[in-house]
Amino acid sequence: MVYVETFTDADYLDRPNAVRAYTRLWDRRRAAALGPVESRKLILRMADDMERQQT
Repeated sequence: MVYVETFTDADYLDRPNAVRAYTRLWDRRRAAALGPVESRKLILRMADDMERQQT
């Protein structure tokens, strides 16, 4: 089952094709995500960039 929330509503999808499609989408997003170390480095770099822009 997949829970999909939109701006004005939410749906529960249980059709096998829909569940498979969302599972594939989630797997691709998870594979593209940065790991914990890389995420921390990115956040620190962005915070440093923002700090420099304010001065």
